[in-house]
Amino acid sequence: MRVESRRSRIMILFALVLSLILTACVVDGGGENGKKYGSLHKMKYVSVEELERAVNSNEEDIVILDVRQTKDFSEAHVKNAIGANLHKANKEGDIEDGKQQLESALESVDQDENTKYYLVCYSGVSYAQVATNIMIDELEISPDQIYTVKGGMKEITANSGEILE
Repeated sequence: MRVESRRSRIMILFALVLSLILTACVVDGGGENGKKYGSLHKMKYVSVEELERAVNSNEEDIVILDVRQTKDFSEAHVKNAIGANLHKANKEGDIEDGKQQLESALESVDQDENTKYYLVCYSGVSYAQVATNIMIDELEISPDQIYTVKGGMKEITANSGEILE
């Protein structure tokens, strides 16, 4: 009887530890950029061709935000893009720094409910996800205004070098 009681306790303890580990994974968002967010906002994607049309149209209601590190932005970026280094927000979970970076980048831009934000990152995934989350949750920008360039700078460089500076 004592052996069964001990086994039961061990099994209960094991189940408890396992459930705590699994809960921690879900709360973390499953990745580096989920450090603050339990659930991540769904990103809307645009193709490199759509970005190219927007850049070449000289529309006034678009903002191209390059959320890569400053050194990479300096090496090459999309014409008229604004840099906002979200490295700390993405890799260290420093959402406040990410918010400050975005606010600083956007302070000189006229914005309203018609502004479309095109996010450029390395591959269209983690940095853009952090930017999307911060823009929606912290800057209160509508999700309908935010577009991530599918494939990011990697795809732009491979397919549309003429829109780079």
